[in-house]
Amino acid sequence: MSVWQRYPKEERQRYIQFLQIYGALSNLFRQKKGDLIPYLDSKFQETVFDKIFSNSENKDIGNTPHDILSVFGDERIGVGLKTWTNSKPSFQKVMQLKRFQNEINAIKNSEELAYKISGAVLD
Repeated sequence: MSVWQRYPKEERQRYIQFLQIYGALSNLFRQKKGDLIPYLDSKFQETVFDKIFSNSENKDIGNTPHDILSVFGDERIGVGLKTWTNSKPSFQKVMQLKRFQNEINAIKNSEELAYKISGAVLD
């Protein structure tokens, strides 16, 4: 079962509805010419996610590698919400790891580095 499927169906539908409405309105505030495509700002997604999903909390204000922390029983899952633009070349980050920078820089082995990054502690 995916993380998305673990949230109640009613909350998932409400979240989708908020994104659809926001996306439909986003072209009203465009500052650049081009294709009329919805723009779903990640800050909006984080705020709505926090408000809709009762077991979730917005953590983006801290220096965490995730934007949202969801709790399912004893399990804590970090969720990253990102907005990808169609820019080339793209240097958009997937995850912020500033808090672990010193530990990561000290690792020389690729396998050990993968384990460190995948095990970034959820606060």
